[in-house]
Amino acid sequence: MTWIAFNFLVHNGDYSDEVFFYVDPEIERFRIIPWDYDDILVTAPHEGLKQRNVTIGDKLLFSGEDILDIAIAHDPFLYQVYKTHLKEVLETIKPELLKVVIEETFAELYPYYLDYHIISNVHYDAYKDASLENLKSYLNQIYLLLCDYRKAYLEYLE
Repeated sequence: MTWIAFNFLVHNGDYSDEVFFYVDPEIERFRIIPWDYDDILVTAPHEGLKQRNVTIGDKLLFSGEDILDIAIAHDPFLYQVYKTHLKEVLETIKPELLKVVIEETFAELYPYYLDYHIISNVHYDAYKDASLENLKSYLNQIYLLLCDYRKAYLEYLE
């Protein structure tokens, strides 16, 4: 439920088929190995907003592509449990934490933007305007967007 809530916050509808689970032997519980985050912060899930609204309605789930999301959306008990997890996620991921994540992301990407061999090939990428200034601007937009989402969802859950 926490994993689904996190993916709702970051508008990632592609989490159900791009994740690996493993049992952590130290705690004997499942852990998650996420990968392939090319579809986060999108305006609509893969199936589109119209189909999403048909399958899960106005529920605070990002996508109705996965049978688990559909089951949660249509079961009042599961949906209430999910909303509790969503609220915990939103309360945990405060703007201060988001800022740290954004700054760490910039620090990790910074060396690649300084590498001529990488930047000289940016014309092959979807984002053809790669520069440190644009990266800073883009990451700041993401920060503000996630802060806005967080605030709106917390207000809605109250």
